Amino acid sequence: MGADTHEIILTRNTTDGMCTVLEGLNLQPGDEVLYTHHEHVAGTSPLHVLQQRFGVTLTKVEIPVLDATEQAYVDAFANAVSPATRLIVFSHITYKTGVRLPAKRICREVAVPNGIPTLIDGAHAIGMIELDFHDMDCDFYAGSGHKWQCGPGATGILYVRDNLGRLRDYWSDRAEVFWPINSSLAEYPFFGLQLQLQYVGNDNRCQPWRAKRRLVDPSSREAALFSRRALRQRENKVGLRTRRPVIWEPSTEQQRACEVVA
Repeated sequence: MGADTHEIILTRNTTDGMCTVLEGLNLQPGDEVLYTHHEHVAGTSPLHVLQQRFGVTLTKVEIPVLDATEQAYVDAFANAVSPATRLIVFSHITYKTGVRLPAKRICREVAVPNGIPTLIDGAHAIGMIELDFHDMDCDFYAGSGHKWQCGPGATGILYVRDNLGRLRDYWSDRAEVFWPINSSLAEYPFFGLQLQLQYVGNDNRCQPWRAKRRLVDPSSREAALFSRRALRQRENKVGLRTRRPVIWEPSTEQQRACEVVA
């Protein structure tokens, strides 16, 4: 993904990454955040919390919908920037229309020259298009593993550019620029930002990944316990129908398609 290993954090999903960044940034009353009118609630919900809680100003950028061009998207952001703008948030691929915004141009032509960090919602980009975060020149990028990567639920990725070095330059007027609030190691900066953000109550480290792998491994005990056949056998044994989770059973065609993809 065009990033260094210390810049990548495994998260639970895009929302987890978006909230980790937005709630951790040292945004203050009067700071302006630009976002588009095509953002997912994973981005708008935490933004409105910041508005209500800290007095952050939210400015909605109306991006073109019909007959749009790359330049029109870039211009929409460039025209919205003001001296108070402290952050730009936008979706790489919008969930409403599926349009792919020119993320690299927005970062390099609008954000970087104005010293504004960028947070990109990449829920529908990871696994769909090739990504190079260094070339894109964004500051934060959040995405999912359970969408176009076809991975299990509660898997995601968060990119944080070079331990926030550039963010500290942009926000040199603030002693602190970010707090890893979604972390069990938030008070121990000597561990490094990646480990701090990765260490969320131990649930993003080893055990959940092993558990998820066992659930999708047909030879494992856990998968057998959750199989529909095992549930039916237990129902017959007790003589009544029990409540159980809904388990998706792929058709033969879907199984073959998955095998081809694999």
